[in-house]
Amino acid sequence: MISTLNRLTRFLLLVLVVTIFASTPQVANARICAIAPSNMMMQDNKDTAWNNVQPTAECDPKPASPVKLDDKYLKKNNVDAHKLKKANVPKGANISHYDIYEDKYDDYLWLGKKKQGRNEWIQLFFDIIDAADMFPLSRNIPEH
Repeated sequence: MISTLNRLTRFLLLVLVVTIFASTPQVANARICAIAPSNMMMQDNKDTAWNNVQPTAECDPKPASPVKLDDKYLKKNNVDAHKLKKANVPKGANISHYDIYEDKYDDYLWLGKKKQGRNEWIQLFFDIIDAADMFPLSRNIPEH
């Protein structure tokens, strides 16, 4: 009985978190991906919502309105594209296969990679202003 109550409590907490997350303005249009851990599955053979559900982490985040940023724009905003890509692409990946995008919906930056006819996206969770602070262009200042 206590075990079932614990599972039910965890399930209700998960539902509450997902509901709150989905109702925030920044992510109202975002796809929600919830993972149901195997220890939350109901194992009592009763007809419950979780009995036939397999846990999944499959989620494919995408920018709502991506616009590719060119080198001129990045330089104008003091962003070193190479530093940004090196810090955010998967280890061992070729940074030249990725382009930098800005989502016009929330101004966050994304890395996009063309793969098998569709873009593979990496969400960066910062905007162009933050990128300039984190990955500034190196300026060679002449000595006098």
